[in-house]
Amino acid sequence: MEVANLLPNLEKEDFRVLMAIEIGM
Repeated sequence: MEVANLLPNLEKEDFRVLMAIEIGM
């Protein structure tokens, strides 16, 4: 979850979506 610290603007939900997209790719 280190990336979450770098992107404090993104909420937990948004961060989870980004993770899902990366995993999907």
